[in-house]
Amino acid sequence: MRKITIRVVCSLLITAVSILACLTTNAAIVFSKDNSPYNITEDIVITNNDTIIISAGTTLIISPSINITTNGAILIFGVPEDPVLLLPEFEGIGWGKIEINCPGKTSIINNASIVDGTIFSQYCDMALDN
Repeated sequence: MRKITIRVVCSLLITAVSILACLTTNAAIVFSKDNSPYNITEDIVITNNDTIIISAGTTLIISPSINITTNGAILIFGVPEDPVLLLPEFEGIGWGKIEINCPGKTSIINNASIVDGTIFSQYCDMALDN
């Protein structure tokens, strides 16, 4: 497995950071196929109304009990020929949850395979298409 690197987008500035501890940010996080797979080993928290964007063909491998929380929307843009994969680090041992708190916004999950984890949505609209 290679070291995880994510792109944190803040206005027009893109900065690469490594997830070494719980990542708390006020900026959007973009996961792209080019840097996939991502090994998520610590919780991720988006503290304002920004967005998590996951591009088609991206794989996130998530450690046990790890959560991703956004106080904004999540946009998963998988396509039938290149779905997004959210997988556990260890088969049969679930990761935690993706918690979406986005009042007044719509989160989109298109063509995603979510294995051994949970999606929890509160106060927002969800558009699902698989």
